[in-house]
Amino acid sequence: MNSVKGTKGMARIYDVIIACTILLMGSAMAVGYALSAHQSEQCRDLGDLASKCLTYMDQQGALAPLVYRQESLMVQKVLSEVLPEAVGYSFSVYSSGWRLLWTTNNHFSLGSSSSSSYYLSGYNGTADPRIVVLALSR
Repeated sequence: MNSVKGTKGMARIYDVIIACTILLMGSAMAVGYALSAHQSEQCRDLGDLASKCLTYMDQQGALAPLVYRQESLMVQKVLSEVLPEAVGYSFSVYSSGWRLLWTTNNHFSLGSSSSSSYYLSGYNGTADPRIVVLALSR
């Protein structure tokens, strides 16, 4: 009779161990999902910020002159004024065939990053397409 009670006690201990393991695994997966969802939202926000930044620069008439004159120092000044301090950037200009023409960056890392591209068809009446990519990171 004692051996039957001992077996039931051991079965309950195993049940508790299995239940705790399942709870810990479920909690770990939930935390991982929440973190990845938060990082995805941050990246989406960075992409929106990059898009708004390029659009704003173009609306102000600053983007095309900076791109076609290859004024990387002025691009750095403009972006440091427009972007928050905690955001790094990589500003790249490509030909229509995606050949890199020039680039400038400041504290950019690939960890949590997103980008936006902008198409310029020409400057001062000359058809000379350029693709501008602004990548932002935290």
